[in-house]
Amino acid sequence: MAQYGSWRWAFAAPVPVAALVVVLARRHLIETRAPATTSLDLMGCVLIASGLALLVFACERSSDWGLTSVGTLAPLTAGIALLVAFVLAERRARSPLLDLRPLRGATTSVPMAALALVQCASLALVLYMTLYLQHVLDLGAFRTGLLLLATSVGTIILSPLVGQLTERGHGGRLVITGMATLGVCLLWLTVEVFDRRIIFLVPALLLFGLAPPLVYPSATTLVADTALGSAKGAGAGLAIQARQVGATLGLALTNMLFTAIEWQKRNSLLKPGDAFTPEEQSALDDALTRERLDTDLLAQLPGASQDHVRGAADEAFATAIEITFLTLGGIILLGALVALTLQRGTIGRSTPRPSA
Repeated sequence: MAQYGSWRWAFAAPVPVAALVVVLARRHLIETRAPATTSLDLMGCVLIASGLALLVFACERSSDWGLTSVGTLAPLTAGIALLVAFVLAERRARSPLLDLRPLRGATTSVPMAALALVQCASLALVLYMTLYLQHVLDLGAFRTGLLLLATSVGTIILSPLVGQLTERGHGGRLVITGMATLGVCLLWLTVEVFDRRIIFLVPALLLFGLAPPLVYPSATTLVADTALGSAKGAGAGLAIQARQVGATLGLALTNMLFTAIEWQKRNSLLKPGDAFTPEEQSALDDALTRERLDTDLLAQLPGASQDHVRGAADEAFATAIEITFLTLGGIILLGALVALTLQRGTIGRSTPRPSA
């Protein structure tokens, strides 16, 4: 679909599936109601949504405006202030949108941090590897999709086993193993992106596929198990929030790092007359990905300069992936080390869950 049409059509594919799920849910799901005394925390909703939106906006626009510009610092400061206000408001709310009290203990905060980190790193890996395979290695959308199928093998194989091990009280070890696996995979891909050897990308992508099924279900169970009785739903909600924040804020920060490295490297490789302004950089990115040929700046350059710019773009993109993956891999491995240290305390001594 992406190769012969546009990648935007991918957003239409889930629509019929979602419609079918809605129909089946109305038929088979049993409706539950919250206690009458519970009310929606509108203030919390507004504060966290606005704060995250401003932070993401600042991170995304920093590549165009610069890290020290008013256009970046103003929404960044406002977003941080709103998130601080959200924390203060939730501590006083009678029915908080997000109960922050469980986060004081490592049994909840560590698996939530793992969920956020793994979600961020996984999305970044898939996003940048997709662009790398298509626009640096010129594999095209179809062959790139086939190659990325390797990342789904781990879920098929490990899902039943992870559930059984989590039920037996090994959730903490599974989380640490998954984080270590993802960290090693990111470092492996850093080397392979530099060498541009497709054959060694396949086992690296297979290894990556093992990490999410090790972390997501086990960490979600650990978070949910910290809540008692009817509050387990709120515990599961904390796990979902951790993944959403990791995806939203983490990917925005990662993209800010990636774009800054890519553009700096690209301009350092170009001849003085070929350097581009930030606005031209964005247009050049569109031209290099063949999305908007009507703004193709390459057409304004002589043939030799076009080849030079394309080569500089490929090398800059690969360099940005290397540094981004190296950074994410280091953070993930550090997180695994911290979790391993804490596991010797309370996290690792999780007890088996009672069988139904």
